[in-house]
Amino acid sequence: APAFVPVTPFVSYAMSGNAVNDEELQEQIEEVREREQRMLQHPEYRDLLRARQRLALSYSHPDLPELLQISEEQADQLLDLLAEQQVREQAASTPTWPRHGDAAAMQAFMEKTQERQRANEAELAALLGASKFQEWKEYEQSGMARILVQQLQQMLPEDARLRSDQLRPLVSAIAREQRQLFEDRALSLAPGQVPDEDWQKRMQERHLERMAAANQRILDASASILTPRQLERFGSLLQQQLDGQSQRTFFFGRMAPLSPPSSPSDK
Repeated sequence: APAFVPVTPFVSYAMSGNAVNDEELQEQIEEVREREQRMLQHPEYRDLLRARQRLALSYSHPDLPELLQISEEQADQLLDLLAEQQVREQAASTPTWPRHGDAAAMQAFMEKTQERQRANEAELAALLGASKFQEWKEYEQSGMARILVQQLQQMLPEDARLRSDQLRPLVSAIAREQRQLFEDRALSLAPGQVPDEDWQKRMQERHLERMAAANQRILDASASILTPRQLERFGSLLQQQLDGQSQRTFFFGRMAPLSPPSSPSDK
């Protein structure tokens, strides 16, 4: 699973790109870090934090047993372990978060984070087994696709809801196209190229064209998975998303940020 990054006031600010080399601000950040570290020493606070993480995970992974094809009991064990790992990661990373501008400390911090991530993955593999652990990683990477399927499920009337056997192939078809769309977007700027206004406009137009083409391929792949009624609703949902992207481009003059497909739990 992706490494958990603690979302605390000082981390949020530092990761926002707004951090400045200001002595007073650094002192305030240090105070927040120390206060949070003291709180993390209390079992009651850790229990509360673990329960909060567990609840968030249950909301972000409602389709876990069906898509991963594991029992409800094993799904609960997996979410419990993920919640525990997130609390441990927050406790481990809070006191070692490097000061702004300290490149060596940041490098050491990242190395320790990666080491903990490998340990977390070993725990997950031990729980799920090698085969299911690989499926779990693919499941996590399909977060955007799973959200889209959940949106479709909510749009469908009760007598046309998606069946369990439709979920996995539908998520896979969507995730495949979303990954390709992201890769095309990522490769659209040559190394060293500085984007000017004309380039921005051309890329906006090209992205909308690629998005429309990807939507059509998703619909083509979904035709053998969905019923005609479901497929019609799905086409409407994809068109709404495309129209929304087009409107954001028109009003704000730029594309909305496109993130690589991943789980809402990175969260």
